[in-house]
Amino acid sequence: MATKIINNVAQCSYAYTLASDIVTNTILSNTVTTNVDMADILIYKSSSSKYLGKDEELSYTITVVNNTDIDAKGVVITDVLQNGCTYLKNSMDVLINKTNSTNNIDYINTSSNSSINVNILLLSARSVATISFKASPPSSIYPGIIVNNIANALYNSVTTPSNIVSTTYNYAVVEINKIVDKKGKTNIQCNDNMDYQIIIQNKGNVPVINLKVSDKIDDLFNIYPTSLTQNIKINGSLIDGTNVSASIVDSVLYINGISVPAKISEVIPTTTITIQGKINC
Repeated sequence: MATKIINNVAQCSYAYTLASDIVTNTILSNTVTTNVDMADILIYKSSSSKYLGKDEELSYTITVVNNTDIDAKGVVITDVLQNGCTYLKNSMDVLINKTNSTNNIDYINTSSNSSINVNILLLSARSVATISFKASPPSSIYPGIIVNNIANALYNSVTTPSNIVSTTYNYAVVEINKIVDKKGKTNIQCNDNMDYQIIIQNKGNVPVINLKVSDKIDDLFNIYPTSLTQNIKINGSLIDGTNVSASIVDSVLYINGISVPAKISEVIPTTTITIQGKINC
């Protein structure tokens, strides 16, 4: 139970005439002290998950507890979303003691789309209110971004913050690019060699598993199988395609019927894979 001490002093100003002079004075009364017992409001914040994938919605619950035997009137709950997140319309659910109680809710304001305001008219002694809602992921999302959120309870001119809830967005971002080296020639002729490179990058913050690479070369060209099996690099280091004990590369890729070790069992974040091969016609 919270106790608020209220002190009060009265003041009196007066004047009187003494001979031809006017005398003024101000006096103070004694101080009156009153102890007021108030409800003690606790607030907690939680989310459905600490980790989310790309484009997954945020799901929050605010729990407000009247921890005393005194009713609390006019408890205002506010929650400002992190920049770039928006409240999802009609996703809010407000319960008091696990029951809908619209008579005890003055207003729910979400007009700004980036914050919510709920005014609880009456939170009875030992009662619990829960406010659940959803929000969109940040508009400028990237792998590893952390979304922080905190709620506040305003009661009797005292603001009580909740705990901070953090949610991390984890997902992979795979990019693939193709490079051809025509040995300085604009046009090639039969028996000319060309070097092809396939560059794959994981720019996300979680590993990619069972990455499969395929490349359809025109039937006009011939492929040197050894140039493929001996030229797979991970972050610049040559990987021996025959060494399956490394648990990184397996021979499952076929380019025009030729088996090529280009199934990557795991690609950790910031990894670059280069597959290089020579072809001619």
